[in-house]
Amino acid sequence: MDDGFATHPGELAAAAGPFDEAAGVVAEALAALRTTLDGLGDYVGGDEQGRAFAAQYDPEVAEATAAVDHEARAVRSLGDALRGSAHDYAAGDGGLAGGP
Repeated sequence: MDDGFATHPGELAAAAGPFDEAAGVVAEALAALRTTLDGLGDYVGGDEQGRAFAAQYDPEVAEATAAVDHEARAVRSLGDALRGSAHDYAAGDGGLAGGP
């Protein structure tokens, strides 16, 4: 009877790839959004109504883009964590296998 469990570091590390890809897709979408918004130039004008709109809109855009950027980094960190766990398992198992 086998009461233990097995971890396959290679499979664990390979599972990180989709997280990297997803983070890349989100980062590219965010870059495209920023490029589009930056390309609009001074779209609200300098009158009182435009300034009032910008005072509401600009902070919301900044908050939203920062949140998307944070999410892309968080998803990428999941991939990094999987690779780190795979490395730790491989190092630990290798050390145990070579033990007394």
